[in-house]
Amino acid sequence: MVDVLGRVIDQSRVPIVNDLDFQSWTINTTLYAPGIYFLHADVPGRWHNAIKVRISPQ
Repeated sequence: MVDVLGRVIDQSRVPIVNDLDFQSWTINTTLYAPGIYFLHADVPGRWHNAIKVRISPQ
């Protein structure tokens, strides 16, 4: 995950639950400051995408 300035915040790998054509994952965001981040999702051989994530104050 990177912040809006392109700084790497986290490089954790999260296993994806695959149920036919639906894929999901859960990320614990409690350690991140509120703001906008970009999550780079990659399923080798299938797709690669950057997903915008907004973390709101709690």
